[in-house]
This record gives sequence, structure tokens and C-alpha cells, in this order.
Amino acid sequence: MKMWKIIWGIVFILAAALIALDAVGVIDPLMSVMGEISVFSIVGTVLLVAWIVSRCIKGRVVEIFFPLGFIFMLLEGNIATVLGLESTNIIHNGLVLLISLLLTVGFGILFPPKFKKSKYHVEYEIDGDKEKVKKHKGRRAGGSLGSNTVYVDCTEFRPDIIDNDLGACVVHFENVEWYEGDKTLRISNDLGSMLINVPSSWRVVASVENNLGSVKMPEEAPEGEDAPVLFIDGENDLGSLTVRYV
Repeated sequence: MKMWKIIWGIVFILAAALIALDAVGVIDPLMSVMGEISVFSIVGTVLLVAWIVSRCIKGRVVEIFFPLGFIFMLLEGNIATVLGLESTNIIHNGLVLLISLLLTVGFGILFPPKFKKSKYHVEYEIDGDKEKVKKHKGRRAGGSLGSNTVYVDCTEFRPDIIDNDLGACVVHFENVEWYEGDKTLRISNDLGSMLINVPSSWRVVASVENNLGSVKMPEEAPEGEDAPVLFIDGENDLGSLTVRYV
């Protein structure tokens, strides 16, 4: 099992335990040293810390500054109490977001994310016959915490690996008349919404690992065995993935 899955599993169990402890009045005495703190702030902080850890594991340090800013805003009053400050408003929320933005842009310029070429091997079953897809190298596209539109060029089929983290991503195919079939589009959708628009003349064969998310595939496939096949492979974690014919 992947490390980040273990982390998220522990986080959700911890969140449930915190809510239960708060319901029976155990949280308040434990948190008295930090002042009053709501269970919402605790659960929100735990989820944000888990997100930060998962980003660090994936080598995307540039994506941790906004979560850190949100943690500060959630616990600002408690931080002021611990530091012995008279005012619970240490920094205006607008300045916290501005600082987070500047740090994100600055670190993004100095340390741009480097996507490794992936190699993978999967098997699909088509009408009872297993078809092996050889190891394949590809480039990545997509983004996080925003709205992204990705165009897959069918002349070279690039990019063929699309990441979406906490954002909305729409995928289109261009130069579809050059598509010969049997290509693999690999996706990774974490806590986001991804829509893949597939030409109606293609046939979709999907093998997506879905973890606590929603996956919707087109109901009707084009008629005829000569329709070019598009393989969709990857993971959908706590997100919404929709594949539709256009």
C-alpha cells in the first residue's frame, strides 16, 4: 500500500476519533493550555497537515504554503494565547493569503516541479481476451488548486499523463483524425474534478482505481470493431472522474 494512502487512512480515523472525543467533552480539558479551540479547527488542521505531508512525499513542496496559511488562520487565536499576545488578530487574513501566494510563486520559480517519466504495465480485458499494453513513457500535464484545461495532441499523443490535485481539470483531444488507436491516457485525480471528453467515434476501455471517489464512464460504445480504442488508466482518490463522448 502506498504511503500517502496510509497517511490519509490514519487522518480520517483520527478525525472521527476527535469528533467523538469532543462529543463526550474530552477535548476541552486537553486544549485548555491553548485556549478555546473548536473541533472544526482541529479536524481542519489535521486534514491540512496530512495534505502537506502528502505533497512533501510527492516532492511538491511548492504546494504547501496555502495549506500552512489556512492552518495559521484556523489557529491564529490559539497561537496568540500561547505566545501571550493581547490581540488574537496577529496578521490580517488577506496578508496571510498574500504571503502564501508570494511564497508559492517564489518557490515555484526557484524550484519548478520536475515530473519523472513513468513506466507502467497494465492488462486490459476486451471481450474476454486480455490485451497487454507494453511499458510506456510519457509526459505530464495538469495542475492543482485551480481550473485547468489540457489538450492531448493525437499526432504524438502528448501529454499522456494528467495530474489533478484539488482542482477542476477538463481534457480535450485535438487532431483526432490522426489517432490510430491503442494509446493509453494515464490520470491521477486527487480530491478534484476531472472531465475527459472523448470523440464519439472512439472506444473507451478504462482501468481506473477508485478510492472513495466517483467514476462515471460513457454508457454506450460506438458500434463496430474497427473503432479506435483509447485506454484510460490511473487513480481517482476522493475525487470525481467523468468520461463522456462528444
